[in-house]
Amino acid sequence: MCSQPNSKSTNCKNSRGQKTGIWIELKGQHKFVSYYLNGKENGVCYAYLNNKLLYFGEYHNGKYAGIWYIFDNKQQLISKITIINADCNKNIIQKDMNKKVFCDVEAYIIDYYPNLILKAEGKVLFNNETEILIGEMLNYGIWKYYDEKGNCVNEIDETGVWNHS
Repeated sequence: MCSQPNSKSTNCKNSRGQKTGIWIELKGQHKFVSYYLNGKENGVCYAYLNNKLLYFGEYHNGKYAGIWYIFDNKQQLISKITIINADCNKNIIQKDMNKKVFCDVEAYIIDYYPNLILKAEGKVLFNNETEILIGEMLNYGIWKYYDEKGNCVNEIDETGVWNHS
């Protein structure tokens, strides 16, 4: 049974009323294309803004999985996020407020300059409910920072600092 009577291949629900198959959702200027199984995102997910790709990645059973690619408004790769563990269940102290924060996703992020030279890299922690592009991520452990020629210029323990890449 599909939620849209004129469509037989998108935005369908199963007999229990759960999303299944390909779902295309519009939210303002954003377009999201996701695959669902029994109401949970399962498979590749794409997000667009004004028909330009913002990011794509993969879910498994409603949780982040695999590698996620983030693009700027010129369609250039700016970050690659590799999911390490989507069930890590870590408590971490947020540095600026000395507040304990619970995170269930551990990932390794690489940020790039527009010419694809490495800009920064390190681990982040966040939650499966976090929107990967604009969500809050906490840096975790040693982060390396690079100049525009790719030379490592700094290594800092960023544990508990919000990531604003």
